[in-house]
Amino acid sequence: MEVSPAARNATATLASVSDNPTERPWSLVVAHHPQPEHFGQRCALPNHVSLGRNENQLGAGLLLDQNVSRRHAELAIDGDQLIVTDLGSHNGTFVNGNRIQQSALASGDVLEIGRLLFVVDRARPTTERAPSELPGISEPYLRVISLLRRPATRGAPVVLWGETGTGKARLAQFVHDHRGSRGNVTVMRASTLPKRFDEITAMLERLGEGTVLIKNLDEADLETQRWLVECLDRAGSNRQQIIASFQEDPDALVQLGRLRGELMHRFGGWRFRVPPLRERRVDIPVLAQAFARRFSAAHVTIDQGLMRRLILHDWPGNVRELEAIIERVAAQCEGRSTLESFPELGELLSAPSVSVASAPAHRVHRDGQWYCGPEGELFRLGSRKTLARVLAVLVESYEQNRGTPLSIGTLLSKAWPNERINQRSGANRVYVALTTLRKLGLRDLLVRNGDGYMLDPDVRLQIEDAP
Repeated sequence: MEVSPAARNATATLASVSDNPTERPWSLVVAHHPQPEHFGQRCALPNHVSLGRNENQLGAGLLLDQNVSRRHAELAIDGDQLIVTDLGSHNGTFVNGNRIQQSALASGDVLEIGRLLFVVDRARPTTERAPSELPGISEPYLRVISLLRRPATRGAPVVLWGETGTGKARLAQFVHDHRGSRGNVTVMRASTLPKRFDEITAMLERLGEGTVLIKNLDEADLETQRWLVECLDRAGSNRQQIIASFQEDPDALVQLGRLRGELMHRFGGWRFRVPPLRERRVDIPVLAQAFARRFSAAHVTIDQGLMRRLILHDWPGNVRELEAIIERVAAQCEGRSTLESFPELGELLSAPSVSVASAPAHRVHRDGQWYCGPEGELFRLGSRKTLARVLAVLVESYEQNRGTPLSIGTLLSKAWPNERINQRSGANRVYVALTTLRKLGLRDLLVRNGDGYMLDPDVRLQIEDAP
């Protein structure tokens, strides 16, 4: 399929967000603090910073908490890694709820000292701000907001695609408002569109200068898509803004024959992926606090333990699920100034179970030579011996001791059993290998807890010997 220059440019712009992570500096975003004025503060990190009660490197008074030791912990940027080390603190340093002595941090991790909760983030500085009705501070989300302003001012057709509940309908309202349209946003689900061309044409004419959001266009059959092409052409003469939402990548749907290429050509290059919450965890506390004040009171705050739990949840229902959970929590804690967890919350946060036997399988070579994700994307590691060695050790542990995490030291000794390696440089080698494996596609398979790393025991994994 031929792709227009505008589409290539838009795709390149969005893809460039993660092309070179070294250009995105490390920072900490305050997710909980006993002094509410610090909430949401972003703290840029130098190469080395001490975390202690009297330290001001992250901002005056930020670490002034009685539960933070005078010499609590330190953060150090080592190459492409951010390392946190506890300095013998009284109350401990925690990463994702687990007490640690030293740990490498990744974007989205939760760092906890005393009553302070931070979300680790990597983001380029930006002057873009999300509208109040669509709060968020993550780079991927703000980039979508920034790019959406362009087609909005032109009234050009727009595609928004992403998982269910990511906020595509609210972004459609943002486009409508930014354009300054006189009419309203009319939502039509693709699967329930009228089957007669004249009916949908008449409806579009009645809408005048409004905005039409066609939800889940990937549900429309090919015949409906055919006359939608003509409707889009006619919408331009009616000065209407047409927005289509998809749950799957529309370009992939075209390749599979489930979506007409000529229909996508009508949208030019204005196609935007709305990232799920698990890819922008730094937005979770911002959204949660906004929902809490909507459903409770303007001064209400979220308890530290509850906030940690919210940030670490994967949110398969994304923003919509988070909003529903906060509404339920607010009802449970009605009249209180702080929203807290309650016994039934664990059940509410449990995503619908998926049978491991019926779930798409991950495939991996026994010696770590390659890995293939459930959607068929193959990553060959044969020429990257360090990655292959580490993956092979993880595969062996999955077979023999499923569910048992391996420490960095264990991974090092098993991957290089007959070599004398400096422990520090060797540990760095393993850290880099694990980070690279996650970036190459093993993010959903490679998990970590306070004791180390392992291949997710709940994921269906096929181990193969074929080269």
